[in-house]
Amino acid sequence: SSTLRGLLELEKAAGIHKPGGHLADPSAAIALLWMRRTLMFQNALLQGAIDNNASLGSIARVAYTSQLEQYHGWLLKNTFTMALSAMPSREEFMQRLAPSVKQKMDREQLCIQEMRECTEVTQKIIDVMCKLFDELDLEDNRKV
Repeated sequence: SSTLRGLLELEKAAGIHKPGGHLADPSAAIALLWMRRTLMFQNALLQGAIDNNASLGSIARVAYTSQLEQYHGWLLKNTFTMALSAMPSREEFMQRLAPSVKQKMDREQLCIQEMRECTEVTQKIIDVMCKLFDELDLEDNRKV
């Protein structure tokens, strides 16, 4: 099908998903569900970086806790905890996002502006996906 709705409706009509949001794995629906969750984590991380000057590691931990942790079992929780402890400093993060901007204040201002634009657009996509998954009873809340 040529739309996200069409693809998910085809899978649902084929009967590969169980009622109550128990998605088949592998399937397009489970892949899209995890893509959406990843976008939600990314948005929470970027919004945290926009809103405060805390360390990127602490912002990432808050984003993880609010967006992904509830879907992860013990192994993934511990893996994420280790990975998030290796987050770069805020300054290094901004440097990587805009390496050609030499002045720190200009770089941070540009990065914040672009992160704000990114989160606004991404949130629209997330909202559409959430509504669609809810309408089609494809919201799978099981842990992995």
